[in-house]
Amino acid sequence: MSNHCCRVEELTVEHGVAVRTRLYDSVDEYLVARRCGTNNWRCDTSAELADWFNRKVLSSVYDRANRDATPAQVLTEYRLLVDEREDATDDLSAELKAHGIDPDGLRGEMIPVEIMERHLKACLEATDSPIPRGQPTERRIESLRARLSSDVQSVLSESGSAAGISSDEVARVEEVLVLVSCPTCANATTIRDALEMGYVCESHYPL
Repeated sequence: MSNHCCRVEELTVEHGVAVRTRLYDSVDEYLVARRCGTNNWRCDTSAELADWFNRKVLSSVYDRANRDATPAQVLTEYRLLVDEREDATDDLSAELKAHGIDPDGLRGEMIPVEIMERHLKACLEATDSPIPRGQPTERRIESLRARLSSDVQSVLSESGSAAGISSDEVARVEEVLVLVSCPTCANATTIRDALEMGYVCESHYPL
């Protein structure tokens, strides 16, 4: 019988899920901080935290299978894996199988929002009423990303109109990833990951 309180802890140990920052001693501390809005985090929902955790699991599986993937690729492929349309994942499933990864088994490792919600409430006693705090950095980043997503969508719509494509057929922008790179070497990461880790490049560019 497992000594872990729930599926989140089991997967944390099984896949070596870790937080790449010195601010937190454990994944649980990090989850509580994001849920409650401490250390400049906005108050994230259980769905957002479940997505973050699942992407960490996905990255771990990829690492073990020697499948190289950037943060943007992990995000894209995670969304494909949880897509209910089978035709959307055919190509990805074939690629994963070529690396010895079982797509269905991988989906089974993904935790639903309800499991994360239960972990936050029952195991971590994270408050249902997040602590209101000022997070100027996080708010500005979210605002800039939203504006950039809107601008990209406008460009797509204008290009579609010029080509005679109806607005219903134009691709929709779900999320724009903004990458920051180290000025000394080739390391690059997303802004959110940089804030999580406390650096863009551990060797050359701390935040």
